[in-house]
Amino acid sequence: MKSIRRAYHICTLSFRRWLGDYRILIVFLAVFTYCYMALAPVKEFLAAGNIKINACVPLFLFEFSANKFFLFLFLILLLCDAPFRDRTQQMTILRSGRISWGVGKIFYMAGSCMLYFFSVYLFSWMVLFPYIEFSNQWGKGIMTLAKTDAAARYQIVNVFFSEKIVDYFTPGQAAFFSLLLCFAAALLLGLILFVGNFLSGSLRLGLAAALALVIMDTALFSSEVMSEHPILYGSPVTWCSLSTINIAGFGRTPDITFISRAYTVLLAGLSAGAVLCSARKQLD
Repeated sequence: MKSIRRAYHICTLSFRRWLGDYRILIVFLAVFTYCYMALAPVKEFLAAGNIKINACVPLFLFEFSANKFFLFLFLILLLCDAPFRDRTQQMTILRSGRISWGVGKIFYMAGSCMLYFFSVYLFSWMVLFPYIEFSNQWGKGIMTLAKTDAAARYQIVNVFFSEKIVDYFTPGQAAFFSLLLCFAAALLLGLILFVGNFLSGSLRLGLAAALALVIMDTALFSSEVMSEHPILYGSPVTWCSLSTINIAGFGRTPDITFISRAYTVLLAGLSAGAVLCSARKQLD
């Protein structure tokens, strides 16, 4: 229990450093700007018909490859300095212990990922205000954009309103699974940054590996030939898009059972690796 409390204090101390870090402010400003650019045509459509849209609309941002690329790129910028060395590091480790320090940094990355995706939802609601409604029915706005050619007519090109999602999920289910899978993908990238940068002693290895996974997802989405290829089983960033999941049992894309097991194994393995790095590797 003491170790958990120490890890929690390490986590909160890391968040306090956001107050003096202009990089954090730049990241969230970039996210807001991108949400505004992507959703402005959606707001124009809603205003033209005085239509409300369900509050789960931000999940459709992650169904379009370009959006995923930039939103995960901003996330990598948020976590790129893992394992988050600073001037007080040695003193903090001496007081808390190496393992508690490592676990605390994992808590910090998990908390950062949660706040990041909640900010995407909050910024999207701000952009689409006052046309947001909270309901467990898809509503006229999303159903029109998913089932008709309204998106093309209003030049809504940066948000993909997947008909598959509205057919197989309720808004609550879709938002829950989308946030959960995006969180898993984001934490996976954070742990890769942590372990890679720790082992290399610089930001190069972890950053290169995380960027490679994001670029791989974009390449797969951009290729009609590869869109349902078995290689999707090796692209964890792709798994957080609900439209790529094999729901009905047809096709060659991963199903939710494989995805949940794969994320669990990868996150557990990388978390253990991060703790072992913290425990065994000399910190400068």
